Amino acid sequence: MHSNDILNQSDERLKNNIEESEEPALEIINDIQTFSYDWIETGKHEDIDFIAQQIDTVAPGLVHVDEETGVYSINKAGLIPYLVKAVQQLTSQMQELREEVAELKGEKITSRKKTKRKWTPGKYTDNEKLDFVEKLVELREPEETEPVPIVDGQ
Repeated sequence: MHSNDILNQSDERLKNNIEESEEPALEIINDIQTFSYDWIETGKHEDIDFIAQQIDTVAPGLVHVDEETGVYSINKAGLIPYLVKAVQQLTSQMQELREEVAELKGEKITSRKKTKRKWTPGKYTDNEKLDFVEKLVELREPEETEPVPIVDGQ
């Protein structure tokens, strides 16, 4: 697949039970192994990539097994939220360590933390969400149209 953009729907109106994730993303990312290998079919070498069966042991929600062929695939775009959360967890750990080092050195602790812009869900009521989803479903359903007869020569 080749594309310039990949868009995934993420509208609040399409979701319920929204809570900040407590997923141990850093631990999961650290448990993911990377490998180099050669593809059997083409011989193409990959310097760094994943093996789906290994990802399945760490984050099974990122792996799909084709029912027909049994081939394992990875939702690599699904890794992005884990990576973002892992960076946030690392940043928090780094700030704590900076403060601890400064305290041990007897230095004045100056926080470099910027105020985190906290977003909370709840802009839409449940009824507004349901109405929105129903409208989307209607838009996705193809309209019934009369078949156009095919006439020779036209």
